[in-house]
Amino acid sequence: MLGIRWLVKDAEAQATLKKATKKMENPEGALRQMGGVGLRSIAKTFAAGGRPQKWKPSIRASKTGGKTLLKTARLLRSITFSVGTRMITWGTSVKYARIQHLGGVIKPKSGKALKINIPGVGWRSLKQVKIPAREFLVLQDEDIRIFNRILAEDVTS
Repeated sequence: MLGIRWLVKDAEAQATLKKATKKMENPEGALRQMGGVGLRSIAKTFAAGGRPQKWKPSIRASKTGGKTLLKTARLLRSITFSVGTRMITWGTSVKYARIQHLGGVIKPKSGKALKINIPGVGWRSLKQVKIPAREFLVLQDEDIRIFNRILAEDVTS
């Protein structure tokens, strides 16, 4: 195995490295900052109607001039983050979030059809409804650059 050893003899440099190592053991402050950056980025994704790719507009948004996934903004407002010892998780407890994010087909649990109210059309009975994927829990390249800067500042401060 090829390796490099670096012996630091300078007392000030040793103290700086020790402090940085200690900060890296518990990056909770930096992770909390990163969590907030992620929430703002996700909000921008909703406002843009999808990033980096635009979402396919919903029928409701197309008919009413509204924005997809933002009729009540319940889904957006439900997104939170939690910080672990070395990780951040963004998520939501809204039941329909999964199908909106990943897409899929909704079929009736019982009965032969789903009753759907289509704006401008009215109530229709459908055997199934296909929901296109509208990924909203997505971090952008710019977010990663900001995360790197936050971590670097945290370790060196």
